[in-house]
Amino acid sequence: MTDSREDALSPTARDIVEGIDAFNEKVTDMRTKFEADPDDAIDKMMKVVFPAAAGFVASKALELMWNHGTPKHAPKIGVVRGMVNSAVFAGLSAAVGAMVSQASEHGSQALVNRRHRRNR
Repeated sequence: MTDSREDALSPTARDIVEGIDAFNEKVTDMRTKFEADPDDAIDKMMKVVFPAAAGFVASKALELMWNHGTPKHAPKIGVVRGMVNSAVFAGLSAAVGAMVSQASEHGSQALVNRRHRRNR
């Protein structure tokens, strides 16, 4: 704005204009960061969907193996033994989940990097 127009503005209007200018600067910064990001929508989806699908498959595989290895109608093994079995399954499930999560995240990032190298 020119100085003559700024002098004509009331203090309230000047505050509104300054607020709009600040908002405009933030939007410009966000747009610049967005345009500088090399990942497109497909890359972002791969980074989300691939680890989620791998985790789901791994958890179901572990559950099937656990159910296959334990009898369906186990004799009464007691509360303590049941709690130990549950704790072992929970720990094993968490360990497998962490390993699959790390591996699939690295794998999906490698796929995205490969796509970027091909598209250059």
